[in-house]
Amino acid sequence: MAKGILRRYDVQAKVSLILSAVGMLGTVALFLLALRNFKTDLRVIVYAKDGMFAPLMLIGVAVTLVIAATGVAMGANSAGQKRNELGKLSWLAFFIGVAAISGALIVFVGFWCNKCPV
Repeated sequence: MAKGILRRYDVQAKVSLILSAVGMLGTVALFLLALRNFKTDLRVIVYAKDGMFAPLMLIGVAVTLVIAATGVAMGANSAGQKRNELGKLSWLAFFIGVAAISGALIVFVGFWCNKCPV
């Protein structure tokens, strides 16, 4: 790989869209993981105390936030540049990344407020 390839703004736009999309996939996976253990009659997320559910949720949220934040930062950096022909792609990556961050935080707060270790 060429040194300094991320200096070009059109490459940053493409990479930021990929990172933001991966962040959104992580948010959807976290939502489905929390929904799998959600008990509607009790309105809590039930999991084993000594199981891997809680660490998996926390690590998943952290990884999703880092990936999506990187996509947002790269999208914001390349969005207004004159040499970037893919400005719309940069803005799309920015907003998808912000939605992924918001969704991951909402899932985390929902998990943290409604957790019920058994």
